[in-house]
Amino acid sequence: MNNDFNDWLEQTFPQMKLEVPLFYNFPLGLRFELGVPYRGIDDPTYFEQLQQHAVSLFEAVFAESEQVCVLTFTYQTVLSDIERIERNEVQVLSTYLRSECFSQVKLHSQQPDYDEDTAELNGYIQSQYVWCTIHDLDYAGIFKAISYTDFPERGASLSESVYFIEPKQQIIFHMYDDRGLDIVGMQKGSLQRLYEQYYDWLLPYDLEKMDQVFGT
Repeated sequence: MNNDFNDWLEQTFPQMKLEVPLFYNFPLGLRFELGVPYRGIDDPTYFEQLQQHAVSLFEAVFAESEQVCVLTFTYQTVLSDIERIERNEVQVLSTYLRSECFSQVKLHSQQPDYDEDTAELNGYIQSQYVWCTIHDLDYAGIFKAISYTDFPERGASLSESVYFIEPKQQIIFHMYDDRGLDIVGMQKGSLQRLYEQYYDWLLPYDLEKMDQVFGT
């Protein structure tokens, strides 16, 4: 494990869990609804619209940022390469990061995963990170691939968990699939403007909780 980076994460987001669902692991957060599969999956504009919303929210958070940290979690098995080809899966840092920055990618952690019954090694949960700028990332391509996670027949899909960290505002951005994304942080003021500007995009299910924190 990269102890320096882990120490920085702990200092920046003390006692917070970087796990899905991110919204429920932070005291301050916003949960946005992107798509509603059971209602709109057959609409030809379904994916295009939700991808545009993800891009708009991302740019609202990171447009003025000098740096962004991209942190990925990947489950790797012996057959991972074959499985990725069959599922049309790609990886974020090797596909959507500017090639000049790829040498700066570092390993954060690698945790073994054992079969509970046989104690055999199934694979690893590997975490990598890189510091870059948003201009070094094809973030629109990343969101498109995430939206295809459950629909690989539509194009390159993504099975990795991807977290975008804005260090100055102490914000973490995580799109979990075509249905939505979470934006969490340590400072209410950093999220307040997003709550107000994109209120109509907030997930209705958790709206009461968000209103209690950010509502006037």
